Amino acid sequence: QMCIRDRYNPNEDASKLSPLGKSYYAKATSLHQTFAELINDPNWVECGKGKDCIAYSMKDDSFICCKVVAEIPLTPIEYFAFTNSEEYMKDVNEMMKEVILIEDYKVNMELLKMVGKGMLVVSARDFVCLGHTVMDSSKGVIEKVSASIEDPRCPVNSDYVRGEIKISAMRFTPNESGGSDVIIVSMSDPKGSIPNMFKKGAPKKQIERMETVLKKYYKKFGNK
Repeated sequence: QMCIRDRYNPNEDASKLSPLGKSYYAKATSLHQTFAELINDPNWVECGKGKDCIAYSMKDDSFICCKVVAEIPLTPIEYFAFTNSEEYMKDVNEMMKEVILIEDYKVNMELLKMVGKGMLVVSARDFVCLGHTVMDSSKGVIEKVSASIEDPRCPVNSDYVRGEIKISAMRFTPNESGGSDVIIVSMSDPKGSIPNMFKKGAPKKQIERMETVLKKYYKKFGNK
């Protein structure tokens, strides 16, 4: 896949989208404001630490809420180029079976179907998500947001439990060390029956996934 920098459109124009596309665009771009508000929500409680990484959780009756604040040695471009690759999808994210691009709207917005694997007593899930990316070329900041949406091209499949992502967002800001300051927020409801141990372990899983990304990156490209 092309690096996010190569396929990013700095002059996105939503005026040529269909009425449905325009409604999707309004929903997707509004998630950036939601993300900004969630970052500073006072209800986050620290619940775990990793190397240069802190995880937070928030009590919510409907969603599993996680926030991760980290410092990593990769630049935003390096991280996104690697995590958008097929290698990452199949190898690093062990719970993901496949990611299907339903439509690329050419305005930095994509409609994706993500199909997960079942594990132990947890049934396989799928999610249909609308995502939007903002890249500030002058500052090097990359912010990517996504949320669940129902689309007629992705009907519910009885082989999977259709989960819901209220928001999944990440912001990578270059720092003076040559790496990135990272903030990740996710609020999701996998639906169906999920053991409490999986729910409570979600913030820790975010830390483990980021550490795995770095290990895989170093194995392929060497330490920075």
